Amino acid sequence: LQVPLKVAVSCGKTWGSMSELHTPPLPPSSS
Repeated sequence: LQVPLKVAVSCGKTWGSMSELHTPPLPPSSS
């Protein structure tokens, strides 16, 4: 369970960094 957990944490950290750098194109209405 440590492997998936680490991956999830890594993904979360990456997403956070991405969000800080540039918001993800999730909301088309904002575009």
